[in-house]
Amino acid sequence: METDAVPHGDTGTPAPDDVHFADLMLTWARGVARNLVDRAGHEHRHRIERSGGVDAAPEFHVFVECWVAGDCAIYVRYRHYGEAVGVRIAELDLDRITGTRLEHARRDDALGSAVGFANNLYDVVLESGPPPAQEREWTDSSGYEWWGDPAPPQGWYRAIHETPRVETVPLR
Repeated sequence: METDAVPHGDTGTPAPDDVHFADLMLTWARGVARNLVDRAGHEHRHRIERSGGVDAAPEFHVFVECWVAGDCAIYVRYRHYGEAVGVRIAELDLDRITGTRLEHARRDDALGSAVGFANNLYDVVLESGPPPAQEREWTDSSGYEWWGDPAPPQGWYRAIHETPRVETVPLR
């Protein structure tokens, strides 16, 4: 498990292979993150409505913070049944259900939309829950245990604290 030691120097964020595609990818990541937050809020409200005004599962995927970083990944701090966890979602061009890359899905509106992609991430990444505690890769100073797909190449500390935030998505 990575430590919370403070590194020195640059942020370690890898430079994009193609700067033109990087701009497009950041726009895509922002759209997916916004829709992911919307889906989480909708699920929370729906649970309350189904249970007559009381949230039957108050700790089930409660988002605390969501942002898109300069490494084109989505970061989410959330509560999962009392556990404080964080997830880094990279590879935002990979459909988690079909294994299809976005470049091959452009002809299918369901696969090629930020709404559909965010729903896919929610259903596959968040609904399955975080990995067991011993498999989580890093704990931040606030006690959130982080995991990701894949782990950030610049290390967890740098990814969370030093990679520039492109957008912090307001929670709804």
